[in-house]
This record gives sequence, C-alpha cells and structure tokens, in this order.
Amino acid sequence: MRRLIALILVFVALRPAQAEVREISFLSEDGWKISGTLHIPDGIGTKKVPGVVMLHSSEHEQQVFGLSSYPGMAISLAERGVVALRIDWRGRGKSIGELEYHSFTSEQRAKIYLDVKGAIDFLAAQKNVDGKRIGIVGEAEGANHGVLGAAGDARVMVMALLSARLEPKAKEYIKNNPQVGLLGIVSTDDREGFRDTSEAYNLSQNPETDILVQREMGIGTTMLSLFRGKYPKEEPLDHTIVNWIAKQLKGLGEVQEASFQSTDGFTIFGSLRIPDSATESSKVPGVVMVHSGTRDRYIFQDLELMAAKQGLAVYNIDWRGRGRSRAKGIYFDFPLEVQDRVYQDVQGAISFLASQKGVDANRIGVVGATLGARNSGRAVVGDKRVKAVVLISGYGDDTVKKYVAETPQLAVFAIASKGDSGPVQAMTEIIRSSKNSQSQIVVFGGAARSSQIFQGQPDLEPRIAEWLRETLSAR
Repeated sequence: MRRLIALILVFVALRPAQAEVREISFLSEDGWKISGTLHIPDGIGTKKVPGVVMLHSSEHEQQVFGLSSYPGMAISLAERGVVALRIDWRGRGKSIGELEYHSFTSEQRAKIYLDVKGAIDFLAAQKNVDGKRIGIVGEAEGANHGVLGAAGDARVMVMALLSARLEPKAKEYIKNNPQVGLLGIVSTDDREGFRDTSEAYNLSQNPETDILVQREMGIGTTMLSLFRGKYPKEEPLDHTIVNWIAKQLKGLGEVQEASFQSTDGFTIFGSLRIPDSATESSKVPGVVMVHSGTRDRYIFQDLELMAAKQGLAVYNIDWRGRGRSRAKGIYFDFPLEVQDRVYQDVQGAISFLASQKGVDANRIGVVGATLGARNSGRAVVGDKRVKAVVLISGYGDDTVKKYVAETPQLAVFAIASKGDSGPVQAMTEIIRSSKNSQSQIVVFGGAARSSQIFQGQPDLEPRIAEWLRETLSAR
C-alpha cells in the first residue's frame, strides 16, 4: 500500500501543469465562421504572456496538434507559459461551413489567409495575451497560409514551419522582414517541403533563424510521432520546437509605452521592454538606447529586440523634439541652449530604467548614435551605475575622454566608418584613453553613418547585443 501511495505521489508531482481549454469561434474578415481551441497556461493571473496560432495542413484538422504527440504541441506551449490557439481553417473540421475545403477553387483557397488574420486578431485581443508577441506554427499548406496571414503584421515575431509549402509571395515576406525569427522543420524524403523550407531559411535575415533537417521522417506532424518512436531516449522533436518558440517569444519580454519628465520639463516617451526572466530576486541589466539627431527610436527597433533576447531590459527613447516626444515642438526649432540639454533626457532615461522592478540599477548600458552618442557620453559622466557604452558614429569631448580614462569599470564599444573621419578620430582617442579590457573600436569601410552602418553590416547588431550582455553580466 505504501508503495502504491508513493507511486501516486510521484505521478502527481510529475504530471504536467494544467491549462484552461476553451472552445472558441470568430468570424473572418469575409464572414466565414472559424472554430478553434484556446489553451491558456495555468497560474498566470493577470500577467500578459505570448500567444501562438497553430495551423494544420490540408489533410489534417486542428486535432493534429493534440494527437501527433503526447500531450500535444498546444498543451506543451501552455505548459511553457504561452497561450496556444489551434484552429480549423475554412472548409476543414468544425469550420467546414457550406463547402468542404477539397471542393474549393484556387481563388477560394487563396482566402484562407483571412482566417489566419482573424485568428491573430482574436488571440491578441485575449486579456492574458501580450498582443505584441505572437507566433505562428504552420504545417505544409498551413505554413503558407500562416506566412501570408502574418504579412504586414508587426505583432508576429516568430514562425515554426513544418514541411512548408510556400508561394513566392510568402518567401518574399520572409526575405523582407528580418524581425521575424524562423524555424524550419523538414524531412529529406519530402522534396517539395525540403526545397521551400531550405529556401526560406536562406532568405531569412533574422539571426535566430534555424532549420532542423530529419532523415526519412515523413511529412508534417508525422515527423513528430516518428521521431519519438525512432529516438525514444532523445528530447522529442515537438518539445524542441515548442522550446524554441517559447524561448524566442518570452525572451522578447513584455513591451509598453513609458514616459518620464526631464529635469527641465520635457515629457520623454520610449519603448520599455522587460524580459520575462526579470524579477526582484533575479534582476537583469538594462540598456538605454538613444537615436541619432534626424531619426527617432525606431532606428534601434531590431537592436532592441536582440538585446531583449540576450536577457537585457531595454528603454528605447525618443528624446526631446523627436518621435513622440514633440509636445513642445520640433528639436531643430528649439533654441541652441535647449538642444544642448538632450543629455538630461538620457540621464532621466537611465534613472527611469534603473528604477524598474527586476532591473539591476548598478548594471546599466547606453547605446547612442551620432548626436545621440555625444549626448550619451555627456550623460554617463559621473554616473557609476553605467558600466557599458556603445558609441556609433559619435563625437566625444575632453570631459568624456577624461571620465573614461579615470573609470576603468566603464567599457566602451566604438563603431564608425572609415570615410566618416571625424568620429573615427574622436572615438579612437576615447578608446585609447580607456583602461577597460573590453573596450574596443571597429572601423568599417565606406562612409555610412549611424544606423546606416547596420544595413551593410548584418552581423553588427547581434554583435552589439552580445557585447552588452557579456560586458554587463560580468559586473
């Protein structure tokens, strides 16, 4: 009896966390009633978490994500703190309506992307879902519908495509949207899927993009069950997929619009992104991003995401007179003495970020470009909370150089183009004055300035994000 009780206790302890399951429906843009199942993680309270839309192939229905592998990818996502919505797209399962999918014309099939758009809208509207962190799982034709349904939607950040069949316009979207991470899963005996999945992998510009090639493992979700049978001692393939999705989406952190008042009365807006891993008991470093003089915060949109995935809290601001921080006018219309106080906006942003729950106030980094770099340098002088500074096409002054020389705990990463000689000379002097072993300067060819350098150097932003993590984590 005691052994039986012990076994029961072990079973209860190992049983996966439960998720709330709801049957749902919504109307697509053209009026088709789409049915689905929503899996909500247990114990999330009022917290907003990422969400994923799951799309079956033309041969399957939504149950395939609950039957091809135990306990099912939707349930596995919920166990990892991600809301999952699996749907029957039009003409299949509970969404058959008046016409079955296999009787559709090509024009009717081309409208399935509307079901995906509706699913994304429905999922993003749920009270527990962070509508800016949405993922797509698509099987075979469902992968194509998923990509087309996500086209133009900045809320979709990741896609996992199983044995994808992709139209040219779907491949074009993948090529032109580097903010979307892609995971391709395909078997060698699926020639069509192998061709499209490998092409999508090669087209993607996202550094997190990956591909998992299986040998003679079938097509679509069949790969998941066959993998379990062939490799019973290895991590199931479906777990590998959901772990990748959860890591990508949760690593982005929840983003919100946040503002503060500068010391001289300007309201400064910015995007505040705190990783899900940040807590009072496990604080993370933070980074303030300061754009160039003629741009706004969106020059750092991709770097913001990359830094968050490195486990860093990020506050990406529009300084006075730029972007959303223009209540008192345009920056270049301000008197010179007001323009010259932008460094106070950076100081305020540092203090605001340092005050956030889960942020380590003594491990702060700052990234600045051109005029933003100059003001970043001025802002960090005397602030011992700042341990890392990235200066892109920046100018310094004697005060900044002197502070860097006297503060060995401050690391500086300087970046410029050879043809932009002024910043090269100024930042070379700053780096030479630094006594920190992690300080460095990188000078590229050409004459690109500020974020223009990113366009010709696709590995630069990931390099900056990694340098910030390594430098701030070492403190």
